[in-house]
Amino acid sequence: MSDCFPLLVGCGCHRASPHPLAALHTTPRATNVTFQPHKVDRAERSAILGRHRGFRGCTLWLTGLSGAGKTSIAFEAERILVEMGIPVCGLDGDNVRHGLCKNLGFLKEDREENIRRVAEVAKLFADLGVVCLASFISPYASGRNEARAIHKAAKLPFFEVYVNTSLEVCEWRDTKNLYKKARAGEICGFTGVDGIYEEPRKPDLRIDAGGESIEASTRKLIAFLFQKGIVPFLPYPTAISEMPSTSISTIAISESEAKWVQILANGWLDPLRGFMTEQQYLQTIQHGAIFTPVLAAFKTPIAIRLDSEIEAGKPIALVFDKRIIAKIPLPEIFKSQDHSSFLLGGDIVPTSHAFSNPLLRAPNELRKQIAAVDQDSTAAIFLRSAIDNNQAVRIDEAREILREKGFGSTAIIVFVEDEAEFLRSEEVADPETTKVVLMHVETEDLLLRARLAKAVGARVLLSEQKFEGNLKVAPGLEDVELVDL
Repeated sequence: MSDCFPLLVGCGCHRASPHPLAALHTTPRATNVTFQPHKVDRAERSAILGRHRGFRGCTLWLTGLSGAGKTSIAFEAERILVEMGIPVCGLDGDNVRHGLCKNLGFLKEDREENIRRVAEVAKLFADLGVVCLASFISPYASGRNEARAIHKAAKLPFFEVYVNTSLEVCEWRDTKNLYKKARAGEICGFTGVDGIYEEPRKPDLRIDAGGESIEASTRKLIAFLFQKGIVPFLPYPTAISEMPSTSISTIAISESEAKWVQILANGWLDPLRGFMTEQQYLQTIQHGAIFTPVLAAFKTPIAIRLDSEIEAGKPIALVFDKRIIAKIPLPEIFKSQDHSSFLLGGDIVPTSHAFSNPLLRAPNELRKQIAAVDQDSTAAIFLRSAIDNNQAVRIDEAREILREKGFGSTAIIVFVEDEAEFLRSEEVADPETTKVVLMHVETEDLLLRARLAKAVGARVLLSEQKFEGNLKVAPGLEDVELVDL
């Protein structure tokens, strides 16, 4: 979080002389720096490479006092962007002083060199198409301006983000007792106490983080990236303000289509972010896969059927039970393959009404619950009815089959279609080994089932159906193994 803490020199307070060979000296000179762990690992980063087309490289430079919330916001944004499939890297002030800048102290010239090095590294990340989140106090406007100039020279986007948290709030937080030490005279030149901080005059984004949660501040950062065209969609269902009623058309959708809205809005069918466009619809029918935004196997077309053709060019609100549950800002209206009806597609922006059924949970939430179950592997099965004694026996037999195949102990995720069946199944399922999931999917499409299973972390799909083909050659499902029962 910090990049300008002076040396801790016992109870005395004095400034160290500049090291004559600071540029070559490799002995750590910075103290009071604590390594900040990221919220995502290498496997999660590598899994999303190449998911979205287009160049998104840029640097967001988060500046503010120590304890303002810069790193917390940046690392939460990093986690969300990885979930969205956006390559991202968070650079933290404390972390770089454990390696790249470990030979720099906290004199003004050292701080300027620290910022210059980080700006050059951020430029390299941005040039590779990575969103770089740099969290540095960077107290001097000259240093921040130099970081911007480095990116401008490379023709790369650079956004200064001022995390504006008052000194009083930062000092109250003081998680590492640095303000306390500074007030006691143990640290000299501490930014905000006896060290200068030059507030940004015209930041690209200002986040008043002192009176709101990290989640709320992070939403503002993600919304800013959406406005700048860096991210292709918003992951938050309530982040879009209501559109004026005069600028939007409305259509009523069926109950089954409303269920698809919640499934799509919760991220179950990644990389789909809405109903299929005409191109995706035809690709699914003709090739069994969509090619954009990334190659992914699909067999079932997912689009809204219209009673008649409607006016194109306007955003469309999807209405169910007299409530707007989602909007399609850029709708596509096209004819079905047999020309018997018109279809509607496009990415959706869900409203809070899209999540009216609390039993239909998001896969991210379920993955955390499943991870808490102490098992070696995870498998999924789809049932047409609630778990009864016969099915419980079949599930136990499936566990034994998987054990013989080398999967070890297995947590079973049971997908059921009906709410009553879901509730009955939850009553009889062993919470230590079985997780029941409500999923309104009335289809025998094994590709779709495999995608739903993968969304909650299952790497095995148990099926009583014979599947014509091999999931190993299904784009996006290569790591899901089909096991016949």
